[in-house]
Amino acid sequence: MRSPLTRPSRLALLAALGALTFTTSACRSGEREGTEPAADTTMAAPAMGNTVVDVAASDDQFTTLVDLVTTAGLAETLRGAGPFTVFAPSNDAFAKLPAGTLDTLKLEKNRAQLTSILLYHVVNGGNVKAADVLGMQTLTTSGPVTVAVENGVVRLNGTTTIVQTDHEASNGTVHVIDTVLMPPTTPAGTAPSGATGAGTTGAPATL
Repeated sequence: MRSPLTRPSRLALLAALGALTFTTSACRSGEREGTEPAADTTMAAPAMGNTVVDVAASDDQFTTLVDLVTTAGLAETLRGAGPFTVFAPSNDAFAKLPAGTLDTLKLEKNRAQLTSILLYHVVNGGNVKAADVLGMQTLTTSGPVTVAVENGVVRLNGTTTIVQTDHEASNGTVHVIDTVLMPPTTPAGTAPSGATGAGTTGAPATL
């Protein structure tokens, strides 16, 4: 027959069980804490950019524009906080320019003129939506751009038509135009002729 535990023995056993329980709980807590940072790192992965430059680069109709923006060194600027509104000429719009115009503009000596032309398509510090344009007579980019609305069709400087609207970006908005806008003057002198030729590419956007 086993002898009963004395009171001191029972107290010692309870103390040992308590220590074992505490140690097991601490180990499990440590395991959980060890796995949590990895999960947090995965969740903190940065999202892909969706700036006006990224919107243009993801659309095949803007390959010429993206090439020119990169050549002019404006890509990082247009990836900034903004907001920017870009009236973006499509590839077809650039195709209206006289032969050789784009190659000439991309020359180092004409970089200032190229930059001037590109910035004439950008409203800096304003996120202008299609509905806003309807109430305007003039847009301010690097210079004034006239706005005329007839039956919901918007024309800029009389000959350039907005054909698609409200491509949203994280730092602004992109609208598609069918003809390249030319500023009244450029650092290199008179802008190439034929840049604002008549006609449209595709149906105009009805705002």
